[in-house]
Amino acid sequence: MGNRAAAVGPSSGGSSSASAAPTSARPASGERRNYEPPRRQGVGFRGGKVRGVNSEFEILPEWERAAEAVLARPGVVVLLGPSDTGKTTLARILTERWWATGRVVGLVDADIGQASIGPPTTVGLASFSPDRPIPPSARPQVLHFVGSTSPPGHFLPLILGTQDLVRRATAAGAEIVLVDTTGLILGSVAASLKWHKLKAVQARHVLALQREAELEPLLRLVEGQRTLEIHRLPVSSRVDRRSHAARRAFREERFRQYFASAKRHDLEWKNVRFTRLWLNTGRRLGRDELALLGVSLQTVPLYAEALGEEGLVLVRGPFSRAALYQVRSALQVSDVLVIDVEQLRGTLLGLHDRDGECLGLGIVQDFDPENERLRILTPLPDPVRIASVAFGSLRLEPTGKELGEAPWR
Repeated sequence: MGNRAAAVGPSSGGSSSASAAPTSARPASGERRNYEPPRRQGVGFRGGKVRGVNSEFEILPEWERAAEAVLARPGVVVLLGPSDTGKTTLARILTERWWATGRVVGLVDADIGQASIGPPTTVGLASFSPDRPIPPSARPQVLHFVGSTSPPGHFLPLILGTQDLVRRATAAGAEIVLVDTTGLILGSVAASLKWHKLKAVQARHVLALQREAELEPLLRLVEGQRTLEIHRLPVSSRVDRRSHAARRAFREERFRQYFASAKRHDLEWKNVRFTRLWLNTGRRLGRDELALLGVSLQTVPLYAEALGEEGLVLVRGPFSRAALYQVRSALQVSDVLVIDVEQLRGTLLGLHDRDGECLGLGIVQDFDPENERLRILTPLPDPVRIASVAFGSLRLEPTGKELGEAPWR
């Protein structure tokens, strides 16, 4: 590649369209290095928007050297960098670069706030084999629900989800798996997240995309490991910085697209399990006990249960927060969560089958403890498969507009 490449794949001359290029059969394993598939104009993707990557980004020499180093020692590659450094576009360029050599490439999108494969709040996996063209808009083959657009407070599902999707990509034959990450890089929280993620996925390469030296504190944590190669990469001068409002608008548009065809469905409590908001798992209080709680809370409790040292009480409407001590005493717990069910409307949900596979997302439309029913909005065509519901930390309107954090946080 030169400083300004006409195609992401290897080329010995000018750019060629897919229709004009000759068709090549996939080579035997020993010839893979010399395989040249039909040359295609590189396309970037973010939220399904198609654009020519190479018309907007120069292919920097450092990027090319890093791409070659990965080809020489394939494995798991983790892309690090602050927000607005072009990580997603670089991930697409590198994916096409490696795919063009005949490799099976897996792309794990763990940027839960600015996801480009699945909807925000999820980790998504897309795999690309050399016998098929890379589509302009990558669709997730597997999703893992994290439930938030920000990593703090969600390290476990984010790290385990990324690890699981890397494992799946490798098991399915991917020789190179590229992991795109969030822009959280500063402070001890970021250091903990990145360090554990690198260990969890057993990374062979780190691509450190930075303008100056903002990643150096993170890199010092892992530099010197014999099994890990660090490649420090400059940021393209053509990358635009986006405001917080622009990033939020991008998320909301992604949510709007996802829920555009959603329909309402009712789920009976008896047919599903609840996670994160651990509902219907402890000792349920009877009618007389609920009446006593109501006196303290100055409202009518709809549902209450005790699970170990924790209690959960669901009410409708305002309640007396000054009475939480009496509620803890009545439930014989050290901690209690009282939730107005009206505030659960709009909560984002992860919908899973009986094996724990994420089927997709939903939004709470109505939460009815008295009739033990949950009404959701989801684009899933077959809600019968839903066996488990994970409560997210974000509330949304069906239009994608973010309403803030869920009340159980």
